[in-house]
Amino acid sequence: MLPAQVPADSAVVTALLRHLEAVGRPAQTMVSRNTFDAGYACARGIPTVMFGPGRRSFGSDVVTDEVVALDDCWDAARALAGLISDWCEPEAVPET
Repeated sequence: MLPAQVPADSAVVTALLRHLEAVGRPAQTMVSRNTFDAGYACARGIPTVMFGPGRRSFGSDVVTDEVVALDDCWDAARALAGLISDWCEPEAVPET
């Protein structure tokens, strides 16, 4: 896997954190040892963050321990909708 590191002050990170705060979620970032598919895009110069609802618990039985609260799903959807709405305005699309 390629590393997926996006600076905390990048446009996508600051916008996503702003919209998380707008839906009442604390603005925070995390460092993960995983990159999934984000590493490929980051290696090509596309700042790609891993974002989604849920809580990570390493070393657990995925089938029995991994759950996602519906409130988390709704808040994530609202934050993404706000970010997309902002960026759908042609003059609002940030430079990468």
